[in-house]
Amino acid sequence: MSVRKKLLRALVCTIYGVIIIVAGYGIFHGPSIFPLYADFYPLILAIMAAMVIFMMISSRGKPSMRILSRPDLARFAASLISGVYSSLMFGWCILKIMHGVMPFGMEPVQVGPFIEKQFLVVFLLNLLIISIEIFRSIKDDVSFPVTAYASLVVLNLEMVYEALLSELTTGDVFLHVFFKYTAILYFALISIGVILMVLYKRNADKN
Repeated sequence: MSVRKKLLRALVCTIYGVIIIVAGYGIFHGPSIFPLYADFYPLILAIMAAMVIFMMISSRGKPSMRILSRPDLARFAASLISGVYSSLMFGWCILKIMHGVMPFGMEPVQVGPFIEKQFLVVFLLNLLIISIEIFRSIKDDVSFPVTAYASLVVLNLEMVYEALLSELTTGDVFLHVFFKYTAILYFALISIGVILMVLYKRNADKN
């Protein structure tokens, strides 16, 4: 890859990183900074989709599905498990509250901060993971690994959940938005995995 293309990858990834950090700060800080939650969901999906497309195009000709070492596997597992955990935890808490029961016997005022702290931990964990994966990809001039895509999806998942947590809506609307965007983001992750496998197989066949 030419130096120009390498610098372009680094520039786009840096810009996206800044967007994620600023959006994450605004959302986790509260509605006073990021009040337009209703407009946020489609926007975050569109930005994520643009980044995924860029990552795939910039890696064209040398896609990789491999997880070569234990640290690679550990990062992939941490990203995937943290995302699934946050979905199950949030869904379980929502259902408990809708049935008039506070999770773990907490007071109502404790539930929001309890959930939010876990979203923040998962968000920061995946921000670290994707930073490592992108840095290694650009430094070693290789394609973005599947872990980078997994952490990218989980990052966006946490921002959607945190934005939803800050909204005041009825139980039915809350559940609808929760299930809708959970399904969309996991479907996106599965689709990315399938596309990467197809590209990797084609690349292997050519070689």
